[in-house]
Amino acid sequence: MGSVGLDSDFTGEGSMDLSGTSNPTGIDGLLERLNNEEFDLVAIGRALLVDPNWVNKIKEQKEDEIAPFNKEALTSLS
Repeated sequence: MGSVGLDSDFTGEGSMDLSGTSNPTGIDGLLERLNNEEFDLVAIGRALLVDPNWVNKIKEQKEDEIAPFNKEALTSLS
């Protein structure tokens, strides 16, 4: 699926261009596709790079507290 919980997908992560930001978004579309058995497994990576508490914030319905992702996050660990 790519970019779970983010409002846009980043392609070409290996590029030198680190501009751009993707903001948090709900997971309703993901849940619908999961319930339709389109896939068996979901991995969450990019959102967790910026906000290690992403899962708890989703669980507690605190999406407004999730930090936005940017490509610069790919150069370091949270």
